[in-house]
Amino acid sequence: MHLLKRFGQGELGLNRIEGFSDGVFAIIVTLLVLEVKVPILHDHSSTSELGKRLVDLGPKI
Repeated sequence: MHLLKRFGQGELGLNRIEGFSDGVFAIIVTLLVLEVKVPILHDHSSTSELGKRLVDLGPKI
């Protein structure tokens, strides 16, 4: 109860909770980005093939 009283008086802020949630969100986003692989192109000068491969990655993103 003492903790809730201090929170109600404005002595305790939400900085630690915000920092923790920001850290968890950053870790989750990093893990999701690691799943996206660079597409393999057979013709490296073909922009249409690159476009098709990037569109195929859409559901993962």
